[in-house]
Amino acid sequence: MGSFIDVLFSGLLLSTVFLTLIPFAISMVVIEIESEEWNYVAIKKIIVAVIAAAVCICSKASVEGEQTQPKYAWHSSYSQKQAVEYLLENEYYQGFGSFWQCNVLTELSNGQIEMWDIGWSLDGKNNLEILEWLQLLEHAESLPIGKTFIFYNKVDDRGFDTCPLLKNGKMVFENGYYYIFVYDSVEEMLEGVE
Repeated sequence: MGSFIDVLFSGLLLSTVFLTLIPFAISMVVIEIESEEWNYVAIKKIIVAVIAAAVCICSKASVEGEQTQPKYAWHSSYSQKQAVEYLLENEYYQGFGSFWQCNVLTELSNGQIEMWDIGWSLDGKNNLEILEWLQLLEHAESLPIGKTFIFYNKVDDRGFDTCPLLKNGKMVFENGYYYIFVYDSVEEMLEGVE
C-alpha cells in the first residue's frame, strides 16, 4: 500500500493531474456538506475550515519549495539552465535526449545546442532510432559528427542501469535531476550495445 501511495502522490502525476483537480474536489465536498441535513452546524464549519487550511498549507509549501530548493523542482528551468551552461562551456553542441528534454535544451541555449530526439523515454533504449516529432527532418537522416552527449533525466528514465546507451559514456555533469554522459563519437556510444 505504501508504494502505491508513493507512486500516486509523487512525480509528474501529482503536479500535472492531481493538483489541477483539487479545486473541483474541494468544491464538490463543500456542496455536499452544504446539502446535508445535519443538525451539527459546528461540524460543517469545522470541515470547511480544515479543507481551507489544507489548501493554504499545501499552496504555501509548494511555493516555498520552489523558492528555497529550485534545483529539485520537477523540470525546473534552474536545473536545466545549469546543464545548458555546462554543455556550452565545454563545447558540446550536438546531443541526444528524450522527447521531453530535447526542445527545452535547444531553446535554453538559443539554438546553440542541437538535439536528436531518440524516444519518449531512454528507459531500455539500445539504439538511436529517431523519434520524428518536433525536430529537424535532417535528424532522421544524419547523426551528430564528432563529440556528442546524452542528456539524461533520471526520473523520466527510471535509472542508469535500464539504458544500455549510457554504458560507454562518461558522466561529467550531475545536479540531482539531470545527468550528462559524454562520448567522443556516436560510434563510441553504440560500441558493444546490444
